[in-house]
Amino acid sequence: MKFEKYEIEAASSLLRFEFYSTGPKGKVKKQVIFKAFENNPTVFNIGFGDVDKDGNINDLIITGNDDS
Repeated sequence: MKFEKYEIEAASSLLRFEFYSTGPKGKVKKQVIFKAFENNPTVFNIGFGDVDKDGNINDLIITGNDDS
């Protein structure tokens, strides 16, 4: 593979994953969450972003940590 891989931590449900972006802006905790729609549990929404100080995903932050 051409790019380095992230070490991830997965929840037992496999619906939440965490990893750290490492680059010139330091080590930034990221999270990916999959959540099924209530009216159609076969369709999922995906959330991705930086984890804020309260442990919530903030998908408005642009980290710009020069990683892929």
